[in-house]
Amino acid sequence: AQGKRKSAIVRFLLQFHNPLIYILLFSATVALLMGSLIDSIIIYGVVLINAIISFIQEVAASFNDMANNKHIEYRYQGITHPVNMYFDKDKLERILFNLLSNAFKFTPERGQVKLEVKTCKGDVGPLLEVKVIDNGIGIPQDQREKIFEPFYQVDSSEHILNQGSGIGLSITREFVEMHGGQIKVEPVTPKGSCFSIY
Repeated sequence: AQGKRKSAIVRFLLQFHNPLIYILLFSATVALLMGSLIDSIIIYGVVLINAIISFIQEVAASFNDMANNKHIEYRYQGITHPVNMYFDKDKLERILFNLLSNAFKFTPERGQVKLEVKTCKGDVGPLLEVKVIDNGIGIPQDQREKIFEPFYQVDSSEHILNQGSGIGLSITREFVEMHGGQIKVEPVTPKGSCFSIY
């Protein structure tokens, strides 16, 4: 609502065709953009955050209650120091939420879920690698590529409540690719799955 009011005010001012108004609006826009960059505020959905790791840990912490309710051993493992990186806050949150939700959904009580985060050196800066690992029911080999297709659901002999719509992993892959990354799933011995983003 606030954004709509600002747009209405801008349109109202522009109708006067006054050069001074144009200059003031331009100056205000530049000031807002610079302030947003400095303070790491969202600009058109893209964020520059000095501590992306803290953001990931914050999202991960939102699953602590679920882990306690299901008596699941849940932990974060990886780097804790700040990392400078551009990313879309909303999309990264959705990526993590989808992967962790699936991990908890398909992991039985007293199982294990782990979130691993590490960085590697890229051509133009650090690259992030994220893994969500569980010891749940696992995914058959012939279905590991299909699970990223829209509306596809893994066949499971075990009773799983709230199977979902089957679009979560499809959206996850789309959001990962929008960040220039890739996602894959691998089996975990003796059972379980490991989703890797890199």
